[in-house]
This record gives sequence, structure tokens and C-alpha cells, in this order.
Amino acid sequence: MFWRGVIGYLPVNVVQGVVGLLTIVAFTRLLTPAQFGDYALGLSVMALVHTAIFTWNEAAMARFWAGESARDGGADHTATVYRAWLLLLLAVLPVAAAIALALPMTAGLKLAVLAGLATVPPRTFVKIAQERRRAAGEVKAAALLDMGQTLGGFLMGAAFAVAGLGGAAPLIGMALASLACLPFIFASEHRQQAGGRVERQRIGGYAAYGVPVALSLILALVLSSTDRFLLSAFLDESAVGVYHAGYSLANRSLDVV
Repeated sequence: MFWRGVIGYLPVNVVQGVVGLLTIVAFTRLLTPAQFGDYALGLSVMALVHTAIFTWNEAAMARFWAGESARDGGADHTATVYRAWLLLLLAVLPVAAAIALALPMTAGLKLAVLAGLATVPPRTFVKIAQERRRAAGEVKAAALLDMGQTLGGFLMGAAFAVAGLGGAAPLIGMALASLACLPFIFASEHRQQAGGRVERQRIGGYAAYGVPVALSLILALVLSSTDRFLLSAFLDESAVGVYHAGYSLANRSLDVV
């Protein structure tokens, strides 16, 4: 099982590293510094919303899958996780979109932020399905989902950038790549929770495990992303773009090593 995981997820790590570098090289040439700054801010908003609101639920899916799948096939567990996902989605996304529309931003930045928020629903659904597959030892299925989103998001984002959609282009590509994965996983995820009961007391246990995990990730994300918002407030999106390109290039290079 150990070597199966190492070998199975190796292509994922290679694809992520290569696409990460190509993303910087391609989009710094297809977008202006200001547009790349819009993309960086939209990406930061997407990551913050995803991590702050949904990560604890994704972590719970992986953590409790082994025991729950042995008890009833995981139907109650899966049904509860997906119901919590849906309720969070309905409660948070409309409010976040309304705030983004109300805030004074340039048209390009507003479009990038809204594109980042639109990426959250399909991306979080796929992430839950991916975590379940990882926990179940379905290495190939989990790896293909990851690589499909990574490669598909980059290629479609580049195409939209060429088409002139500006800083929102990479984020739209990410959203469509996640949507493209849904036909391959939706039916199996629906079957997995068929007959399952949604139990409120489970959510408390899931939160007790997942929220501390999410908080540690949120702290790291806040430290690594809020500087972009400060640069935007005190300087402009062009400064954000230049900074994000240099930071990401250095960070991705270290990741590959």
C-alpha cells in the first residue's frame, strides 16, 4: 500500500510542479502585470474561502472514512459530509458574491474575484470525492482527478487568456476543469450516499477534528496571501502581479526541489 501510494501519486506531483512553473511563464506573458495581479487576488480570495469554510469538512471525509465504510458502507458518513457541504455553499457563496459586487474594485479585479468564487463549488465537490477515494485506497482515481483539474485548468485558462478575458481567465479555466470532472464522479458519489441518514451529531464530531486542521492551514494561507491585498491597497494591481510572479516562481522552484 505504501509503495502503491508513492508510485501512484508521483505523476501528480510531477504534473503539479511542471504546470505550476508553466502557469507563471505562460500567464506573465499572456497577461499584463495588472491583469496578473487581478488573477493573484482572485486566486487568494478563492483559496481563503475554500480553506476557511470547506477544508474541515473535506478533512473529516478522509479521517473517518475507514471506520464508517466498514460499518454501513459509509452511506451515513458520506450523506452527512455532502449535506454539510451544500449548506455551507448556500450560506456562504451568495454573501461572498454580494460583498464582492458591492466593494469598489476595477472591473477586471471584480471579474477575477467573482470567477474565483465561482470556482469554489465544483472544486470543493471534487475535493471531497478525491479525499474519499484517497481514504479508500483508490489511488488511480484520486490521481486522475488531481491531474485532470491541474492540466485542464491550465490549458483552458491559457485559451481564455488568449481570448482576452484578463485576470479572470486562469480562474475560469480552473472552474471549468473542475466542472468537467463532475460527470465522471457525480453518479458514484450519489450512489455512495444512497440510503444514508444525515446526522447532526456527526457534524459536531467532524468539526472537532477538522476545524483545528483548517485553522492551521488558514494561518499559513493568511500569512502567505494577505500581503497581496496590502500591496493592492497601498500600490496597485500591477505591483501585486510583479510580486506574485516573483514569489510564485521562487516557491514553485523550491517545491520541485
